[in-house]
Amino acid sequence: FRYTGQPVDLHLICQIATFLEQHDIPCYLINDGMWRVYGCKNRILSVDLVIAAWATKKAVRALHEAGFDDKPQSTDHFKSQKGSKGKYGSPCNYLYDLRLRDPQEGWWLPAHVFHLQPAPGEERHVDLNLFYHEYYFPLLKFPSVGRPPRNDDTYLVTTDPRLPDHRSDLKSYEIKVLRPARLVEALVRLCYRDLYLRTQRRMW
Repeated sequence: FRYTGQPVDLHLICQIATFLEQHDIPCYLINDGMWRVYGCKNRILSVDLVIAAWATKKAVRALHEAGFDDKPQSTDHFKSQKGSKGKYGSPCNYLYDLRLRDPQEGWWLPAHVFHLQPAPGEERHVDLNLFYHEYYFPLLKFPSVGRPPRNDDTYLVTTDPRLPDHRSDLKSYEIKVLRPARLVEALVRLCYRDLYLRTQRRMW
C-alpha cells in the first residue's frame, strides 16, 4: 500500500487500517468514518484511528514509509490569516485546534497526526489522527489483529451484514468499529470522568 493522494473515503480508510494490521498494529475506527460505517451520510472531516500507546512509534514509522506526511505538528510552521469576519483560519482542524491545547479545552487532540492531501480545488485538508485506546477507552478490551468473532461483544467490522448499510464491496478492506452499545457506554464513562472526576472540562 502506498498513499499518493487518493480520495478520502471508506476504501482509503480501510486500506490504511489493513496496512497497519499487516504491520501487527491493531486499530479501530471512531468518529466521522465510524458514523459512515453505521450508515450515516456525513462528511469525513478527519480519519480517526485508535491504537495502543505502545504501538505509536511502530505505526508512525510504517505510515511514513507508506507516504504519509506528518509535518507540521505545530502552529509555528504556518501563519494564521484573519478572514473578513475576523476569524482565524488554518489548513486543517488539528492546527486550528492547537490553540486549545490547554488541558481544560484541548483534551481531544490526537496523539499523532498526519496531513492528507487536499481534494482538487480545496485549500483545507483532512487529517489522519491516531488516538490512544488507553486514554479514551480504558475499560474496553483492546482488539487483536484480524477480524473479531461474529459474537464479539465489543467490535464488529465494516462488512458485517447486520449493519444498516453494510459494505460488502469492502470485503478486502475490513476495519473494526465499536459496537453501538459499547460506544454509548464508553462515551458516558468518558463524560463522567472528565466532568466529575478530573477538572470539570467544559467541552461536553
